[in-house]
Amino acid sequence: MFSNLRQGSTLYILEKSDQPHPKLHVATVTEVGSNVPKYNSQNPALNFGQQEMIIDYIEAKDGEQSFRFPQVPPSLGVYPYPKENTVICSSRESVAQEIVTLKGDKQRIVDEYETAKADVTVLDEMLETLNPQYKGEKERERDIAALKAHAKATDEKLDEILKAVHNLSTQRT
Repeated sequence: MFSNLRQGSTLYILEKSDQPHPKLHVATVTEVGSNVPKYNSQNPALNFGQQEMIIDYIEAKDGEQSFRFPQVPPSLGVYPYPKENTVICSSRESVAQEIVTLKGDKQRIVDEYETAKADVTVLDEMLETLNPQYKGEKERERDIAALKAHAKATDEKLDEILKAVHNLSTQRT
């Protein structure tokens, strides 16, 4: 729970961004703000009952990188910051669970890729059946791709021949 964090405690920060990859920071807490009411009302008539409290802020550092997280619920151990695509965790176990969840999300995307790729091929075939002009364009694209591959292979063979000729001419001199 975040209420147990003190200066020197470990705070796990998971940046879920794909730029370039998700990143885990194992940071050291440098400062913990005070508990304050979540809704700070100046009108005493609105302050009835037990008010929900939050930690004003938590500051942490991982190497040279500093972090500041505002309005952290003290009774939680995991708290997301959606705008930053970041999750903070108070324990190794909770951040491990967040990583497992993120990995599962990414694996589903990878698994869906092959199905989507096959669907594109099937949809292209449908369009080719319905539209002769589209079919002609696709055949032309396939022919051009085959010619490019053939030209590349020819260039590679030509390079090999030129190297062999060069090697023979240097051996004769």
